[in-house]
Amino acid sequence: MDGGSFHHALRVEPNKQHAHESSLLLQRKIMALGGGKGGVGKTVLTAAMGIALAEAGKTAVVVDVDFGGANLHQALGILNPPVTIRDFIDGKERDLNNLVLETSVPNLYLLAGASGSIELANLTFAQKQKVLRHLRDIKADYIFLDLGAGGAYNQLDYFLAADECILVVTPDPISIQDSYNFLKLSLFRRLYRLFKKNEQVLAELKSLLSRPAATHASSMRELTSRMGRYGQSILSLWQQAIQSFRPRIIVNMMESEEDQKECWTIRIAAREILNVHIRSYSYIRYDDDFRKAVKRMQPNMLLSESDLASNDIRKIVSDLFLEGKMQVPMNVKNCESKIYLREKPPSLKENDIICSVRCNLWGNCSVQNGGYPCRVKVIGHINQHKSMAM
Repeated sequence: MDGGSFHHALRVEPNKQHAHESSLLLQRKIMALGGGKGGVGKTVLTAAMGIALAEAGKTAVVVDVDFGGANLHQALGILNPPVTIRDFIDGKERDLNNLVLETSVPNLYLLAGASGSIELANLTFAQKQKVLRHLRDIKADYIFLDLGAGGAYNQLDYFLAADECILVVTPDPISIQDSYNFLKLSLFRRLYRLFKKNEQVLAELKSLLSRPAATHASSMRELTSRMGRYGQSILSLWQQAIQSFRPRIIVNMMESEEDQKECWTIRIAAREILNVHIRSYSYIRYDDDFRKAVKRMQPNMLLSESDLASNDIRKIVSDLFLEGKMQVPMNVKNCESKIYLREKPPSLKENDIICSVRCNLWGNCSVQNGGYPCRVKVIGHINQHKSMAM
């Protein structure tokens, strides 16, 4: 598909402009989809969630902020975007709305990223802040940011600047480990930026980062208690920064209950080690038909009315953004999965040692049961202290 035919700036009739923009300011939310590992489906999920909202009558703009390897346009069937965010960064265009492209899906628009440029992959802090400020000027109900993989400052700052931080993970040990690391780096980046002018607090943070990962749980609690030394205002600001960081998790390509149990380790580790509470936990079941639709590069086929994955994506969008009011096609409602999935993680006792990737027997234990209390507590206890933790 030729992207040139889609160049379109969102416009509103002049006499309705003020009321329209006031409404948008009240409703607009920026969602960032991030994660520590590539290949977990962030780009396709960004496109699919945008399509689901567009189907519900909302205006959605999906933005590719993976400036080192932009490919969101391909998921939407646009091979060669005529304009990209590079035109804004280079100063050729001052209004991001004039770089928004129409897609083949009504109500869904794209702000394409630019790839193949070392300069764009490593924006200066000033350039990054300029992009973040102007993203909120885009005229849309919802704006989705498709982040690049990894925990570089650019990815972390885009993630933290969003109204909703969504971590996308797949149920494999490497993705689980990288996803936890991404959460940890995001929290530390948040604290570092907040206290960048306080040398004493920065020294404490740097000291924590230099310690073995296995000690972070006790160290984080100790560090929080020590914040009181620097005054009640510092302690309150520190606690508020951690408590208000409440990302969401979407587990993609889930095939079994075992997959779900493994991914619960992120939720548990975030709570027990970082004192970070996950706001919501959703899943998307593996669906071969959905993967075939991705390969066809036909956005109108991404959300079939019979695919399990499409059903799950619509439900996530409905629950997170539409208060559960999305109309789901009847044949989607009747889709049944052979997978039994629990809604909540297992209940835990105070002294339970959790089976997770933190244990150095992970992958080689005959009683491995990720996310649940260790069945061999002696082994679990030894490895919890000796292992290289997440």
